[in-house]
This record gives sequence, structure tokens and C-alpha cells, in this order.
Amino acid sequence: MKMYGRVLLAGIFILIAIAGVVLAVGMHMAGPVIEKKLRQAVRDGCATCDLKMESLGLSPWGVEISGLTLTAGKEGGQHLTVKVPSLVVRPSWATLMDERPRIRTVTLTEPEFIFADGDARAPAKRGDPGGANEKPAVDIDAIILLRAKFTYVRDHKNTHAVLVIHAINADVHPSREPALQAHVEGRIGEKGSVTVDVTSPVFKRPLEIDTDFVLKDQSLEALSEFFKPNAGVELKGTLTGGRASTKLRDRHLSAAVWVEFKDFDLKVNPMYDRNDVQAFFTNLGANLAMQKKNTQDSDKEKMNSVEIDREKDESVVSFILRGLKQAAIPVTL
Repeated sequence: MKMYGRVLLAGIFILIAIAGVVLAVGMHMAGPVIEKKLRQAVRDGCATCDLKMESLGLSPWGVEISGLTLTAGKEGGQHLTVKVPSLVVRPSWATLMDERPRIRTVTLTEPEFIFADGDARAPAKRGDPGGANEKPAVDIDAIILLRAKFTYVRDHKNTHAVLVIHAINADVHPSREPALQAHVEGRIGEKGSVTVDVTSPVFKRPLEIDTDFVLKDQSLEALSEFFKPNAGVELKGTLTGGRASTKLRDRHLSAAVWVEFKDFDLKVNPMYDRNDVQAFFTNLGANLAMQKKNTQDSDKEKMNSVEIDREKDESVVSFILRGLKQAAIPVTL
């Protein structure tokens, strides 16, 4: 998914580079030319990607693209769709002809990200993936997401599950030294909140990513909307408070979790083909003393940490989630 994000940014960089042409010949004439160049740049960076846009013009704040759609990946496997009703690029006009132009802000209003994760896998690529320790040709001060929505669709062994995170507001600083910094706030379900802070020198290899999660008043029923069809698991109760942090260094992960919950209940429904997620919850249910809450426990009893190594072909997202899962198990026992 990080690759797809960089493809979108690459298109933005080209847009800024030819902003002078836009001013010279008029948006109605330059729009089709710019869209063609953007689409070609996206395809050059990603063979499975495509980009479309409805219109391009000037706004009081900079250059605006309306109705932007980016698709990438393989149908039936990992596939990303990004829909952005309005994307505004506010450049530092004085730097457009510099060797490294500067963009003050890129603002995406009500964007929707849909990531489908199916069983079909694209063939492995050979050779150097590139990008190691490379920096983009443009400096971006901030990328802002307003009222965004992220949908994760998991199609696995004839099961279909959907997890939706909405009301997302994010502030990303990709050019900040010494590392990218991102602050994201969102919500799963109708109440509660999820806050994530990410720090990563994204162009450094081996990979380094630090994450900090804070959850408050999170309904576990909302999570069941994903776990029940995908793993036959029903959760009830409220995660009144939770904090978690991970440090990824190449293929090693350190994860620490602090969890406080109340009114907890768990039901595991048998499925024809039990996957690893259901196996995790089944084992948890077998060992759980079915305590309804842990609010009276000491902070030490609410906390746990683990050290794990990344498995072959395991994605970065799956690796981080696995570390958080393993750290959380003893907290609920």
C-alpha cells in the first residue's frame, strides 16, 4: 500500500512541475494534456495502476483536481481504489523552477480508500525493488486528509468480511527531518476513537517504522462486524482504554500493549474451514477465565510486551498486527 501512495504523490509532483503551462494556456486546454502525463507517470511507476480525473483548475489556494480516481493491484488479490472528490495542491510558487520545488500543502477532502485483500497473489517480482534511501524530487510540507474513509475488505476461503474506519482526519509531514511523521484520528463504529501516530524514515533501508496507538471507548461489537463473517467470532463489551506501541527494525518487531476493558464476552461459532484468526480467538476463549472486566487490575497486569521476527512473505501490516495480537493475549487471560 505504501507503494500505491508513492505513485499518487508522483502524479502530484508532475502536476506541480507543469503548473506554469497551465497558467500560460488556460485550464480548459491544458487539462487533457496534464491528465495524459499524469496517467503515463502513474503507469510508469506501477504496471497495475491507472488514474482518472474529471477536471483540473485553479483555486484561490492553488491547483485543484476534482473527481480523481486511482486504482492499483490485482482483482481477486490485493487491490486498492482511491476516490478523491477534491484534491488541492498549494505550491510555493517562487520555488516551482528550483531544482527541488516545494509544496506547502496537499489537501484531500472526503477521500475514500478501499483496500481489497483476496487470496489471489501476484507473481513475485525479481531484482532490486528500488527506492532505497532515495528522496522525492519535491519537498512537501504537509498532506492533509479531511473526513476520510478507509474500507478493508477481506475475501478468504469463501468468506467475505468488511472493516470500516471513518471520520478520519490526518496530518502527514513527509519531508520533515529526520523522518516522516503522521497523526491520524478516526472511529470504528458509532462511538469511541482511535488515534495513531507514525514515525518512519520512509526512504531508508532496512525499513524502520514506529507506531503508537491510543483507543478510547471502543465498542467490541463494531469489530465483530469484521471478525464474525471472517472467523466466526462475536465480541461484546467495551475497550474503555488502550495503548499500544510497536518498533519495527528490518525483520524484527517489538510490541507493547496496555488494555482496559469492561462487559467483555466472547462467542466462537464453528466454521467449516477454521483459519488462523478463528484459531487465535478459540484458544483465547479456551484459556480465558471469562472475566467481565479488568478495570480493578493493576497497570502491570494490564500490560504486556513481545519480541517477534517477520515470517517469509509476511506483509508489514500483518507483521505489526501479529505483534500487537501476541502482546494482547496475556492481558486478557
